[in-house]
Amino acid sequence: MKRLVLSSLIATGLAVTVTARAPLQPGQAGTDPQLAGLLARAGAYLTGYLPLFSAVTAEEQYKQHFSRRPEIASVGRSAVASHRTLRSDFILVRMPTAWMTFRDVFEVDGKPVRDPENRLQKVFLANWVIAVVQAAGIDDRCARYDIGDVNRALNGPAMPLRFLDLANQNRFEFKRGEEEVVEGVRASRLDYRETATPTFIAPDRADAFASGAVWLEPNTGRVVKTSLELTYARERRWLKLQATVLYRPVETAGMWLPAEMQERWQSALGDTTTVASYVNYRRFEATTGEKSSKGEDERHLRKQD
Repeated sequence: MKRLVLSSLIATGLAVTVTARAPLQPGQAGTDPQLAGLLARAGAYLTGYLPLFSAVTAEEQYKQHFSRRPEIASVGRSAVASHRTLRSDFILVRMPTAWMTFRDVFEVDGKPVRDPENRLQKVFLANWVIAVVQAAGIDDRCARYDIGDVNRALNGPAMPLRFLDLANQNRFEFKRGEEEVVEGVRASRLDYRETATPTFIAPDRADAFASGAVWLEPNTGRVVKTSLELTYARERRWLKLQATVLYRPVETAGMWLPAEMQERWQSALGDTTTVASYVNYRRFEATTGEKSSKGEDERHLRKQD
């Protein structure tokens, strides 16, 4: 998937197949003024949030459990279940027209697989196109440590945030749900359903419509929780994803950031459940330009004290 994303990025400037659409216009949220207000505040919050999110790196601990379906376990393989714990450097990168997440595994089941240096941080000191090529290569090589039969590069903790971007809201149908308490915050629930094509997530370049919910602070639009569901079927291949992400305040970054992501991946071969936790957030100042006055792409990543 990362290779497909990378070739698409270089050819068209898009990391995930996304069609630019006009921002949500008044009245598109239906006759519910509270829904329209929530979407407007969420969009304003994301406008300031995502550039800051792209200026942090974290350490991800990713616990995976794979259960092979019993009727398949006896065909060529004896193991029905397996476990793995990965520790990785994690970074979300903002580019002129896209967002991408990268992982660099440094420990597998308690055993180091490389020196504990933040390679991802270093590669983004360079020209952003070169940096993406290098980071994608690292990410692809690290994918071999995943267990199960699905490519989890399809998802990341920040994916549903992009659905709330003002430029993307009209690609979804939103409905207001009941208020709930999440992480000690009284939050408004918004259910969403993707309706436009091409879809944000497109395995094998085929549309896969996303649905789920986001929980927001009603007065600020701050996101405290997200859920995502995705079903994909093509010929004999099928895949179902369910993912939930919890956000918590991080003092060192001065913002709410993903604290935990739980996923369940179901396929014809078996089920994979994962729990990812994010710690040791480090803030950086990131600036991306499409072209400088000298006609060169620019990407700067400077550590803040």
